[in-house]
Amino acid sequence: MYALANAELTELQLLSEQVPDKRVAISRPINQPSHTTLPGKPKFLVFRRDLAGSALDRIEVRVVARVARAQTFDSKGKPNWSPVDTWNIRSLSYEFKVRPIAANPEMLLLQPRDADLTATRRSVYSCSEKSRL
Repeated sequence: MYALANAELTELQLLSEQVPDKRVAISRPINQPSHTTLPGKPKFLVFRRDLAGSALDRIEVRVVARVARAQTFDSKGKPNWSPVDTWNIRSLSYEFKVRPIAANPEMLLLQPRDADLTATRRSVYSCSEKSRL
């Protein structure tokens, strides 16, 4: 899987985590830092031989949100905040439209419909793939 943003193609890494069911609001923390930062409305290119001739017209892209601080409580119940740098896969997703690439039917172009995806990581989890930004 690749991301296309500002006319630049970037290969994406596989997630180390299993993407939870959408009914799970927040996944286990992902402690690996993100190696890829993309601007607001990236497009994704997916190459899968088994997708040639498929009838996919849309796909969901899940949000992977950065957690900047965590709250704990001392023995008296007073809240304490501590900085952390982890990520969680959220239940929130955006719908992307899917188009085959005319010159190569095994390649698909995924584009956001209307969502502004600024400052988030994304996880494309359909088609049995686990890729992350």
